[in-house]
Amino acid sequence: MGKLITDTAAEINALAEDDKPGTVIVAIMTDGMENASREWRRPDIKALVEQQTNDNGWEFLYMGTDQDAVEVGKGLGVKDGQAITYARGKSREAMLAASGNVRGYRNAKLLNPAAAMPEFTAEQRAQLADE
Repeated sequence: MGKLITDTAAEINALAEDDKPGTVIVAIMTDGMENASREWRRPDIKALVEQQTNDNGWEFLYMGTDQDAVEVGKGLGVKDGQAITYARGKSREAMLAASGNVRGYRNAKLLNPAAAMPEFTAEQRAQLADE
């Protein structure tokens, strides 16, 4: 995540002002397996996510299985409502839920540039839970 965020920020900063994207959305999807980095610590990632969210208006989504994705996401600086836990075998459904939220956000931004990224709904959370 750290490399993705810093590399993307550098690429965007190098663009001419007219070429910069209006909105940056970063979606993280994980199977819950440990991916320990030798370069980045969790507090560093959290600081980067919060910086890009607060200073540049980036949006972050966190989807995870085999974990409390809301708590893990919060530890990475992701807003509670933009993190969701999905049951093993429901990665397609999790991606569809995130895609629907992003689509809704993009459409809302066309009408109102101050529109906020929608949170995952209780219905989406129920659909992605273990059955």
